[in-house]
Amino acid sequence: MSPRLLIAFGAILAGLAAPISAQTFDRIFRATFDPAPAAFRTTALRLIDPHLYVSFGICSDIVSQVNDQITASLTTDSDADGLYDNSPLTLFRPLNQSSLGFALESVNGDCTFPTMANPNTVCDMDRNSIPQAGTYTTVASGSCSGVVAGSASAYSPSIAVPAAPCFQTAPNTLSINFGGVAVSLIAASSAGTFNANPATSITSGLQRGFLRESDANNITIQLPVVGPRVLSSLLPGGTGSCNNIANGRDTFNSVTGWWFYFNSTQSAVQYVGP
Repeated sequence: MSPRLLIAFGAILAGLAAPISAQTFDRIFRATFDPAPAAFRTTALRLIDPHLYVSFGICSDIVSQVNDQITASLTTDSDADGLYDNSPLTLFRPLNQSSLGFALESVNGDCTFPTMANPNTVCDMDRNSIPQAGTYTTVASGSCSGVVAGSASAYSPSIAVPAAPCFQTAPNTLSINFGGVAVSLIAASSAGTFNANPATSITSGLQRGFLRESDANNITIQLPVVGPRVLSSLLPGGTGSCNNIANGRDTFNSVTGWWFYFNSTQSAVQYVGP
């Protein structure tokens, strides 16, 4: 895939010869009439809680290896196609750091990998991506988001909570690319601290959401060295987990599972998509 600049009226004219899908029409409409969003690309993402465990004769914590895999996907172009391997984008529509109730989207992006000749990162929306729409509010003092009571363990480093000036999203479903697999978290929210006004980066980002045990039982992820594993078997208290502690699971609305917490950093990028 390569970056594509959507030329709205040209796309409309080209589409006269064939039906235009609702998704394509929506993108054309927004590119034509909506102001360009402020786009931020995730440059760092680390799972903080819960940790993951595999038995190598002894029960071993492998969260560092998994985080290294996530980092590699965000920072490299392993197939040399000119694009980062993984580019989650937050699109603020628009970015307003002093008011409430604006829209944003989470999408997968096609973002150019910097070279000496072209050091700037330019992003488009991955045409296979389905935007996840939401809203955000801003906070001028205090903090944004936080940890659900009783859901965090005493891991180090601990979960970083964004401090004001910051934003937080309304609860929604959030898809996280985790070990190369899309994992859906319910009751999910994103938050982060603005580094300036207007922001050029978002620091102390916090993505949290609840993974139902029934979903974790049906997700297989590919791990370095050990190969494929059912996600629930890697989690504390999950079926087949070597870390089978009694209180390893959480409960949300009477459903068992795990609260997931990721810390992240995002950087502003040039965006040419719809």
